[in-house]
Amino acid sequence: MSFFDCGSLSPAPSMQPLRALKALDISYSRWVDDLCSPSLQTLEAAHLTQDLQILGCHDFHELPECLGKLCSLQKLGIKGLPRLRSLPRSLGHLPSLQELRIEYCDALAQLPECVGELHSLRIFKIWQLRSLRCLPQSLGHLTSLQELKITYCEALGQLPESLGELRSLRVLTISQSHSLTCLPQSLGHLTSLQKLGIAYCRELGQLPKSLGELRSLSKLVLWWLPGLTSVPESMCCLTSLEELTIMDCPGIRPLSEWIKGLTALQTLEIDGCPDDMVRRCERRNGKDWHLISHIPHLNIGLGAAHYHLDFD
Repeated sequence: MSFFDCGSLSPAPSMQPLRALKALDISYSRWVDDLCSPSLQTLEAAHLTQDLQILGCHDFHELPECLGKLCSLQKLGIKGLPRLRSLPRSLGHLPSLQELRIEYCDALAQLPECVGELHSLRIFKIWQLRSLRCLPQSLGHLTSLQELKITYCEALGQLPESLGELRSLRVLTISQSHSLTCLPQSLGHLTSLQKLGIAYCRELGQLPKSLGELRSLSKLVLWWLPGLTSVPESMCCLTSLEELTIMDCPGIRPLSEWIKGLTALQTLEIDGCPDDMVRRCERRNGKDWHLISHIPHLNIGLGAAHYHLDFD
């Protein structure tokens, strides 16, 4: 069921007859008052079982606490609510929620601690929350989380150490977060992490030494990190790494002995890095050729790297 560009509904439609409703889409509406109405509050597990999308509702400055009554909800999308300043505490009362996406909510400065109570959550994507300054410490309680994507959170200055408690996490993407200066040392505790992408973090000057503890990591993308000068020597311990991309890191130093430890590496892509780094990797004649000659697929030089951060 969809409500699209319907202004204010008065009276609010009754949801009582919709016993098999599986999805509700509220788009470009001014239904904030009606969203809190008794008719919607009656939507419990039997009525709304899977999917709720709230999109482009520019007048919404809050969401009702009755959202916590949708106990069979599996997917929740909140997108394009520029005046939204907070999320309801009842958000943590959604025991079946598996996917949460919060996008284009520029006024949202923080996420509630109750997010950590979403123990069934597997996918959590945050996109363009320009006022968001920190993530809740309770993030580490998301023991089922498999994918976390943080993009265009330009005021985000740090990530919580509790990030390392996400032992089921397989995919982590951090991009367009220009205030981020460092990553937590607990990153190395992500024992299930397979894919890591870090991009467009202007102030990020170093990567944690614990990066080398990610023994399950198979793909690593480092893209447009102008403050990055080197990678930790501990990366030699990434014995499962198969793909490594280093792109548009103008301050990074040439490769060193650590790369010889990447015995499973199948693809190395380097582009937009210092000319000296590229020359040293030239086939047979480069000073660092002996460090990378064992890698089957080499894409080094202008236009060589085929990067993407949407890990499939």
